[in-house]
Amino acid sequence: LALVGITGTNGKTTTSYLARSVIEAGGVRCGLIGAFGYKDASCSSGYRFRLALASVAPTPLMPVEVETYLANTPVTADAINEAARLAHEACSPIDDVRGSARYRKQMVKNLSAKALTEVWKKLG
Repeated sequence: LALVGITGTNGKTTTSYLARSVIEAGGVRCGLIGAFGYKDASCSSGYRFRLALASVAPTPLMPVEVETYLANTPVTADAINEAARLAHEACSPIDDVRGSARYRKQMVKNLSAKALTEVWKKLG
């Protein structure tokens, strides 16, 4: 499993979609996940997270269940794993030539956990 991170102020979304297109044109299965978080005193956890998923539903998906859960639960490794499970449940990928729906759902869980963990490290 290869992971590509794209950071910066402007152009991350465009760069992400271009990179995905190039990778998929090379015959490699690819998904797209974006995550960020920030301190928010109005949340009982003290933080608010956002997660965006592409290539795992008919349209790009922002799983509200993940955001709500992490806003109302103390952020721990177990909480992040539960949030990743919620992202897994929220997506509805299809089987196609690039990968099975089962594979894509598992990648959502794994990559959501990684992305949310990285965001949490930077906030902590």
